[in-house]
Amino acid sequence: MSLQEADHSAAFWQTGTFWRRVGIAVPGLWASVALGFATTLVLARSLGPQGFGALALATSVVATVAVLLDVPLEEAVVHHGSRALVAGAPGTLYGILRRSLVADAVTGVSVASLVLALAEPVAYLTSGGWLDPQLVRLAALTTMVQTVDGTTGAALLLAGRPHTRAWLMAASGALRLTLVGSTAFATQSPRWTLFAALVAAVAGSTLQGWAAWRAGGREWRRDRVRADVEVGIGPLLSFGLRSALATTVSGARNGLIPVVLGRLSGPAAVAVFEVATFPLQAADVAGAPVRLALFPEQARLAAEGRHRELPDSSRAYVRAGLVIGVPAAIAGWFLLPWLIPTLYSARYADAVTPARIFLLAAIGSLAFGWTKTLPAALGRPDVRVVVLALDAVVVLSLLVIFAPRGAVGGAIAVTAGLLTQAVVWTVLLRRAAWRHSPYPAPAIHPRQVLRSRKASEP
Repeated sequence: MSLQEADHSAAFWQTGTFWRRVGIAVPGLWASVALGFATTLVLARSLGPQGFGALALATSVVATVAVLLDVPLEEAVVHHGSRALVAGAPGTLYGILRRSLVADAVTGVSVASLVLALAEPVAYLTSGGWLDPQLVRLAALTTMVQTVDGTTGAALLLAGRPHTRAWLMAASGALRLTLVGSTAFATQSPRWTLFAALVAAVAGSTLQGWAAWRAGGREWRRDRVRADVEVGIGPLLSFGLRSALATTVSGARNGLIPVVLGRLSGPAAVAVFEVATFPLQAADVAGAPVRLALFPEQARLAAEGRHRELPDSSRAYVRAGLVIGVPAAIAGWFLLPWLIPTLYSARYADAVTPARIFLLAAIGSLAFGWTKTLPAALGRPDVRVVVLALDAVVVLSLLVIFAPRGAVGGAIAVTAGLLTQAVVWTVLLRRAAWRHSPYPAPAIHPRQVLRSRKASEP
């Protein structure tokens, strides 16, 4: 088969293999979310308000520090690793993974060491003196262990195993629920509970690393290396820093919303707003399996230089999102007045109106979920940073205006920001300038393309 013939073959989103992977991943990812929610409920009941609050604050503080100082390399590894696979040089991919693991380890140890050294002042500043510094230290060690998960997860995606990664997340969630939940119930101690979380994190990260090795690592190690697709630590870190900036912009926007809303409308409005985001959370969970399988496929198309097919994959995603999202939103309009009081109690009945506003944002989230994968697949995470920054400006500006209306005003501001994103991404999808990787496609032979595809089959 020639490259021209390959171009006329079925698009990946029209193949049974792609949708089988999505279908297998769906229960794994959804089970992971359910297990996480169950763990939170068990901890809240077992530790009580004071103990659970201490545990939540310690993990939140460490997570915030990690987000600010960590350099995530998963997207960089998938982008550059896809080029190596398409070039028929899995040995080069193995080198990329090895460098990424070293960078992850150095970053994780550095961040954890900083938090361990500053645990006492950090605990005092964030709690006024009541938070146990040992909780901060245990949370830091747990975060350090999980630093390598991005690279091992990327290896699974490159090996054509997004569904395996989804089920590993579920397995890790089940292990965490078992260990953490039983420890919290037996000891009612936040310290021992966080120690159990550390043990669960070690087991989960080890399991995913072993799966990545079995899925491709041991074979890639012995295969061909090509200098023209070799990637040093510098480009990986540069890519990772731009990905981190997108996460930081999004996190800052999400963090400022309750602050502004609380200052201008009171704490009750914040609680109602958080409950009202239920449609957005549901849309994000619903689209996660498709995004997980979509990312490596788009990265492969970019690596093969088939840039004209990338907008087609995004448009297909939009159509599917609208087909699913619009009927779901209509059903949600009638179900929310019953669903929210049932799930959260009648005290949150005021969340129904803002939740109905969020239904429009949920449709946009389903239809434009590809915006979380395409820029990284192309090696252009900076484009997403710009769009997210624009979204943050729109949301926070409107929030100041509409915040006196409480959670309804917050819902209006966030929905307006997401619709602004949709308009911008629609315009960008028509522009060819940014849809080309900044790295030239490797010189490849058609047989190498076919071999890389066969290697990724489950």
